[in-house]
Amino acid sequence: MGKILSWMETSFAPRMNKINHNIWVTTLRDSINQTMPLILLGSIFAMLTLPGSIFNLEWWPNFWTPQGWTMGLLSLMISFLLPFNLMEKCKLRRSRFIAGLSGMILFGITITPQLVADEAVGLSHSAFGAGGMFIAIITGIIAGIIIRAFGKFSFFKEDSAMPDFIKAWFDQILPIATIVLLGWILVDLIGFDLYN
Repeated sequence: MGKILSWMETSFAPRMNKINHNIWVTTLRDSINQTMPLILLGSIFAMLTLPGSIFNLEWWPNFWTPQGWTMGLLSLMISFLLPFNLMEKCKLRRSRFIAGLSGMILFGITITPQLVADEAVGLSHSAFGAGGMFIAIITGIIAGIIIRAFGKFSFFKEDSAMPDFIKAWFDQILPIATIVLLGWILVDLIGFDLYN
């Protein structure tokens, strides 16, 4: 038992501590933690619907709609939060909102073929909820990597007379275009179906 405890303290714990402080692990952890109130609320709405379903009570309210607006949009929220939080951790604060929006765009491009195939275009598809969580993580990471790669890039010099907000607009066009074109080429032109 002493050898196991010694190994855990000297070998296992430092490795786990290093993994726990990895930027990708902390970004994913923080993104999921930020959606926890919505997950809990969606679970409460799902449980409130059960008595009507189990006992066939027609007068009992159906809480599936509020559940769909909370936990049913979990993947969409993760696709925003993952690149947003990555920009925070990389100290690229001015790119965080555009990174989050780009993550949502890439997520939307990725799940569109499945929505069309299921003839369920709209927010009620399982791809927006927990069913699309893996896709949301992948697209969020890809969007975060691309925005991060362009994080220090600027079309303008530091001493440019152009206002900062206009510089930011032009500097963000290139990474957004890269994300949209990548998604369009992979999903629409090549036909790569990440969802399935």
